[in-house]
Amino acid sequence: MRGGIDEANLASETSLISKENQDSSATTTATLLLTTFVAVSGSFVFGSAIGYSSPVQSDLTKDLNLSLAEYSLFGSILTIGAMIGAAMSGRIADLLGRRATMGFSEMFCILGWLAIYLSKVAVWLDVGRFLVGYGMGVLSFVVPVYIAEITPKDLRGGFTTVHQAGEF
Repeated sequence: MRGGIDEANLASETSLISKENQDSSATTTATLLLTTFVAVSGSFVFGSAIGYSSPVQSDLTKDLNLSLAEYSLFGSILTIGAMIGAAMSGRIADLLGRRATMGFSEMFCILGWLAIYLSKVAVWLDVGRFLVGYGMGVLSFVVPVYIAEITPKDLRGGFTTVHQAGEF
């Protein structure tokens, strides 16, 4: 025994602390993976909304009796909504917080998809597509920022790239 410290007890305490840190690290990583997966699920809306209009063109134009100009507006209004949503996303995120802003944007996406699904005229089809675009624009800013804020520095790069995979 040197200086009043029992080296055997010190070694066992050190191993207990090390084991405790490993257990909390595993829990943190599992929580981080789940949280990132949920956040990136919102990005799935982005990819599905972009790819939606092409395969359904013939059915939409036939069912709703859309002209080529009306269908073209339906295809492009998504981008207009996304530009407006992206321009407003920083201010909304500062006011509501990142997590609440993701929920806020998903409400626009849900309402937009419902409007598209239930539409019987071209106007509601366009309103729905615009709402989905707006929600996408907000999500495109908030999701990577949120993931970067919750991820440890050594894992940040890998986790923030997952957002891009959700868009495809």
